Amino acid sequence: MPAAALIISIVAVVLSGLAAVYTRRQSDAAARTDKREAAAANDCTWTIEPMRVNGFVLTNGGPGAALDVTVVEVDNADKSVHAVDGAEWPRIDPFESETFLEHVGLGYRPRFEVHWTTPDDRTRSWSTAIP
Repeated sequence: MPAAALIISIVAVVLSGLAAVYTRRQSDAAARTDKREAAAANDCTWTIEPMRVNGFVLTNGGPGAALDVTVVEVDNADKSVHAVDGAEWPRIDPFESETFLEHVGLGYRPRFEVHWTTPDDRTRSWSTAIP
């Protein structure tokens, strides 16, 4: 009887691992699709990466220019929005980066939203959680 329980446990662990790999691949495929769609629409593809202590780099990785760009922080607990000081730019061109500072406590994963206007006057937004 203990051998059967061990076999069932091993099969369960293997199936859980396969499910995790499948989920990760689906997530990666969806992210690639989002980037392709943004590029096809001549739009911006944003990334925000940590830089030093409380610093972040915002990069427009897409082929389109962004106008009136602002970054806000969304509080995960109460969904309130806080302005990020110094995170406003009149224009960010394709493949251009800007930096900003935001105090982040230990163990806190901030969620940022980027708001911008396209050259044809469409208002857009994008959000991400920082790992």
